[in-house]
Amino acid sequence: MKISRLCKLIAIFVLLALLSTSFFTAPSLAESFQAAVKSARMYVRSGPSTAYDLLGYLTKGTVVTVLSYDDGIAHIEYNGRRGYALVSDMQRVNNQPTPTPKPTATPKPTARPIDEDLPFEAKVIVKKMVVREGPAVKYKELGKLDKGTVVTVIDYADGIALIEYKGNRGYALVSDMEKIESAPASTPISSKSGLGTVTVNTLPVYASASTSSKKIGTIKKGETYTVLSTDNTWAKLQNGEFIGYAKLSGLSINTNATATPVPTVQAAPASKSGLGTITVNTLPVYASASTSSKKIGTIKKGETYTVLSTDNTWAKLQNGEFIGYAKLSGLSINTNATATPVPTATPPAAASIPETINMAAFVNQSSAKIYKAPSLASEVIYTAKGGYELTALGTSGDWALVANGNARGYMLKADLLSVKNATLEKKNNTPAKISAANTKIYKYMSEYSYCYGSFNRGFELNILADNGTWALVEKNGSIGYAKKNDLALAEKNDPTLGETCDIAAVVSASSAKVYEFASETSTRIGTLTRNTKVTVLGYDAAWCLIEKDGNKGYTLKSNLTLSTSQILTPNEAYPAVVSASSAKVYEFASKDSKKLSTISKGTTLTVLAHNSEWALVEKNGNRGYISVNALSITMDEFTSPAIETISATVIKNNTPVYEAALESSQTSGTLSIASGVTVTAYTSKWARINYNGSTGYVLKNALSADKVTELASGQNGNDVLKLQKALEDLGYFDGLPAGNYGSITTTALERFQTQLGISATGKADANTLRVLYSSNAPASPIQSASLKKNDENGNVTRLQTRLTYKGYMNATIDGEYGAITEAAVKLYQKTAGLTETGEADAKTMKSLFSSSAPKNTSSAVTGTTSSGNNGNYSTNPGDDTSSGTGSSKAESVIDLALAQLGKKYVYGTAGTKTFDCSGLTVYCYKSVGTKLSRSAQAQGYNNGTKITSISNLVRGDIVCFNTISDNDLSDHVGIYLGNGQFVHASSGAGKVVISNLKSGYYNRVFSWGRRVL
Repeated sequence: MKISRLCKLIAIFVLLALLSTSFFTAPSLAESFQAAVKSARMYVRSGPSTAYDLLGYLTKGTVVTVLSYDDGIAHIEYNGRRGYALVSDMQRVNNQPTPTPKPTATPKPTARPIDEDLPFEAKVIVKKMVVREGPAVKYKELGKLDKGTVVTVIDYADGIALIEYKGNRGYALVSDMEKIESAPASTPISSKSGLGTVTVNTLPVYASASTSSKKIGTIKKGETYTVLSTDNTWAKLQNGEFIGYAKLSGLSINTNATATPVPTVQAAPASKSGLGTITVNTLPVYASASTSSKKIGTIKKGETYTVLSTDNTWAKLQNGEFIGYAKLSGLSINTNATATPVPTATPPAAASIPETINMAAFVNQSSAKIYKAPSLASEVIYTAKGGYELTALGTSGDWALVANGNARGYMLKADLLSVKNATLEKKNNTPAKISAANTKIYKYMSEYSYCYGSFNRGFELNILADNGTWALVEKNGSIGYAKKNDLALAEKNDPTLGETCDIAAVVSASSAKVYEFASETSTRIGTLTRNTKVTVLGYDAAWCLIEKDGNKGYTLKSNLTLSTSQILTPNEAYPAVVSASSAKVYEFASKDSKKLSTISKGTTLTVLAHNSEWALVEKNGNRGYISVNALSITMDEFTSPAIETISATVIKNNTPVYEAALESSQTSGTLSIASGVTVTAYTSKWARINYNGSTGYVLKNALSADKVTELASGQNGNDVLKLQKALEDLGYFDGLPAGNYGSITTTALERFQTQLGISATGKADANTLRVLYSSNAPASPIQSASLKKNDENGNVTRLQTRLTYKGYMNATIDGEYGAITEAAVKLYQKTAGLTETGEADAKTMKSLFSSSAPKNTSSAVTGTTSSGNNGNYSTNPGDDTSSGTGSSKAESVIDLALAQLGKKYVYGTAGTKTFDCSGLTVYCYKSVGTKLSRSAQAQGYNNGTKITSISNLVRGDIVCFNTISDNDLSDHVGIYLGNGQFVHASSGAGKVVISNLKSGYYNRVFSWGRRVL
């Protein structure tokens, strides 16, 4: 198939642009080699200039394969993908320097020439070839094809190919494929006819000799068909009335035989009409003979309709004005009968426009709707994009009847433009050049028509005609339309400059285009990269005549720096902050040089050198020049006088760390509350700190360097009392502060440290204490909790514990909000002057869990609550750790016992998930090296020293009970906690709980205690 003239235009425009003579170029490499990325980031694009789409970037040290390089641009491959990158960003892996480009050869084109025999077969040559919806990386990725996959190239230009694979189409890079060449024939192969046998597994059959035509079926290996004729690529097949086209390569032909084999795709049988009866349960009816058309109803089994006609698949049905299409397989047809069945739906008759013309046209808007009828209230059957081509068949008023193939619809005439009115006839042939950057060339005189592509300034072509706005342009026989204002007639006398000087210069722009003459419309002969040194032979206000390695050309003066007076030598390094609202960064110490970027106020950077006007600055490895008036260079007010380092603690969460002592400066991170830092200097507002090996600045009020005394369990005195009161006031301490550091204090500190989000050690270290004593210390969530009857959780346990300590409750602490807890809450509310609801609302909880909570001086609420517990607490209302009680061993036993609260009671078990009463005591005392007998009876009679009175018990003693009416007075045991309370594994509660010994059941059945420590 010959390529269309439009495709030729694309190909030739792109190819000629790429084949321009280079000014300073390097020859393409004969062999590929390995290179490593030497810049922090190397950007990779889809083509050999920054005008192409950015594919991504590779980081320093990445090794790539350089396939070729030219004019400072390398064609590379990495992980099976190909692209283009700067040669200056790489160096050879074998440590040989990357070759310096020399202006000796014509550059290799970056796009393949367009083949004249489209379509053709091509093979994927990269590991994974990306296929997209459109011809650029901005389009959606449809999928990837593996290396070796064979596709059909329908068309391609500018390095992008339109491909087809298994009936699906998309766009991919030309460089990712390799054409499967076939031996060319100097003259067409003579047509053959005879018997054709399929030699491949499956062979697609098309309506015409093109893979872009409709696929009408598939025939299989071994089947035979009559071959009517052939050309170089295609065979025309026949079987009865069936005629189609298949690739010649999939057949073997016997020219001496004929056959009429059974086709895979049958020719359509003769159309039928008559009475159709539905033979399936439900049969969908569509607006046209396609399941992708609108579904207009459903008809049911047994219903009958008039069949107007049929084809292989569809039946056209009618009932009155109702006409629709249904699958033929769902009907049985009696050709000798007719009927008028009840329709599923009777759509209103649509207005129509007679077909009186046949005019080629296209959509002349960004998009336009095609309606089922000439009415805006009609169904929209398609929305066409700008440039969509169709045929206008008739017009009436504001509407036009349009067609695309057999499809019909209606459009507003204002959305259409006829091809005749969008074209010009050739009148002349005037040489011209594109004078505007990125000039687009269209198929017709409309920006909504198909765009062939964008072309750069200086591209040469011919003007064949113009109407004042548009010009018909031509290049090597291919035509298109461009805006006339974007074109300029070829200059007869190109401007030049005399050689009047000899000045050293350097390219200060990111790149500098070099032209044949002092005009951007002249031929571009090369491109120079930044920092390339050249010699200026002559210049005027806009242009410079330059020389490099014996080659001469013209570049804009703005691309060059003519002397080194605008360069500062680095000789210092100290911090600075942008103090202006914004600051422009220039390539050199001149506002006439290239502007690199604009940075915002507060940005921190390093000054490497400066004079009275300019500063050479560096940020993240990038350098540039900024006016000193936009900087505050001496921001470090802590350098003098120096101070000793101070240890401090962050007392505000998420405290920002600034790069300079300025709140508008950039931040390098945040610090969590209770973090320790080292202060190396400070002012009235700021502190300079070291943290994790880095230096930064924080607001001084976010830190505390107060002197505190670190504390630990077992200590006592005023410092401990201060700690307990601070914890109590914030709602963490459930007991009564007495200056003894025991398990209550440890637990309270663990709660506080958990709330801070730090390690819950239970130790009063300096960082914890500084936050605790600051105004930023967070209150315990218990102060805002709200509890009511029937609640059961750890907060209920803390509520019961606090009520017990304050003298309002004398009952089992089980974590269940029952009637006794409700009565105790009412008693507290009455004493504290709160509304007596019995519900522990947030107001009640904040009052109770504070240092101002009143103690009860009357009788406490007593009784036995339902069992249950889930908390970690100690109970000694008068003190944290009673003086004269066991020892640190006793405290360890109690802490371990309290950690088992809530675990299930199972007879005969001793941990770690279940316990009976003696199993719990054996388990806990074993942890401190004390071995007990296994039964409650043996522990009560044989272990330790007998204690006969409850008043003589101390924390850590075993308590024994007579719970069964027999001669054995030690049936049940527990561990004494102080203040008449003990922890035990209760069979009645079914778990480990704390109960009261002073009154009630356990007071009545108490036998004695045993001191085993």
